[in-house]
Amino acid sequence: MGKRWKWFTAFIIILLWNGCGKERAESDPNLLSTSTVLVTIQPMVEGNRTSTEPMEPTTGAAVPAAPVNSTMPILADEEPSFDGVLPDYNPAEILRQTGGTVIPWGDSISLDMDGDGKEETVSMRLTLDSEYSSNDWRTALPILTVDGAVFGEEDFLQLCYPQSDIGGGFERLGWYILDIDTSDSYLEIAVEYWYRNARTSFLRYGEGEFVYVGTIETNISMFESFFLPVREESEWEIPWEPDWEAARLEIQNTEKRLRMDGIRGDGIIQLSAYHNVLETYEEMSKMTWRLENPEDLHAELVLDLPYLDFGEMPGRNRIPGLKVLKQDTVFYQNKGGEDGATVTLPAGTEVWFRRYYLEGRWIEMVYDEGGVYEEGAQSVWFQVVVEIEENIGEYPYGLIRLPDGEIAPRDCFGGNYIWGG
Repeated sequence: MGKRWKWFTAFIIILLWNGCGKERAESDPNLLSTSTVLVTIQPMVEGNRTSTEPMEPTTGAAVPAAPVNSTMPILADEEPSFDGVLPDYNPAEILRQTGGTVIPWGDSISLDMDGDGKEETVSMRLTLDSEYSSNDWRTALPILTVDGAVFGEEDFLQLCYPQSDIGGGFERLGWYILDIDTSDSYLEIAVEYWYRNARTSFLRYGEGEFVYVGTIETNISMFESFFLPVREESEWEIPWEPDWEAARLEIQNTEKRLRMDGIRGDGIIQLSAYHNVLETYEEMSKMTWRLENPEDLHAELVLDLPYLDFGEMPGRNRIPGLKVLKQDTVFYQNKGGEDGATVTLPAGTEVWFRRYYLEGRWIEMVYDEGGVYEEGAQSVWFQVVVEIEENIGEYPYGLIRLPDGEIAPRDCFGGNYIWGG
């Protein structure tokens, strides 16, 4: 009985203390304003993004006052909610300020795309109408319209998936309008998609027609995770339905994460990108593309580098991947091979691709009898006739030229990164 009375007495004291605290708060409003209200950090969903920012009490929600000098955390009654409206989102103004903007699927924007002084209405949406989509949004194809002119599913299929082999699709949050060269009259329309690597293709519009400008093997968003969110109620359905409103909300955050430091409006794009020449591994190096003849509607985006460095990996210092010769092989001793000098390396020799010279498509390959790649090691050369993925139908693994003739790379080299090697 003694213990029960002690607990009962303590309970009464707590009730009286709370009642006094309430009366003090009501009699002195300033007491609440000087109290510190602590709110626990809760995961907060913004579109399909999870944040760990401290939650602020919702306007109008009743939040209990903490006793003065208390450190007891108080939970907010409810998480902030979004009404699906983006009052501060102005893609045209963002484009003017930064040179690039993101447009949600299905939205339209009015801009002068070709410098004729008249604005065109540009819109792009994803559709399941194409026979290639397999009734799945992950392989849905876009439809682009500009003032009634249509660049449709078949056009995008031929442009992005010439072998009708749709990879990861276009399930990004939206599409892009950029100004690669501010000195010319044209704006560029861009779409990101996945085809073994992240890719971005660029189009122009003028005089009632669409013109393909070029493709870079990387994305212009800072991360590759800007995928369309899925509506929770349809997550396990086929076709699952994208959460279009959540995607629109995420767009306003995407703007801050575009790689516009590599697209400065001077006709140059300089970004870290993939360079699969004869291999299928996804390593990257800094690449530069230049917009040739920017004042012409039919401008072309071309690689503007003397060579690609297989050993140049951003953020780490790593040698190129090791390969082993499958058979005794004759190589050119010098780039170009005009002097007729050759070097024969025996089967089992360990070799490394070092550089790929774009002009003439020559690869410098180094070898070392001790099996260790070192700067200044002996080098030999061979020529690339067909790059990997360049002609999947006839030469799915690429094709190289040696002094003795042409051969598929997988028949010459063995290694973890050779497709089929």
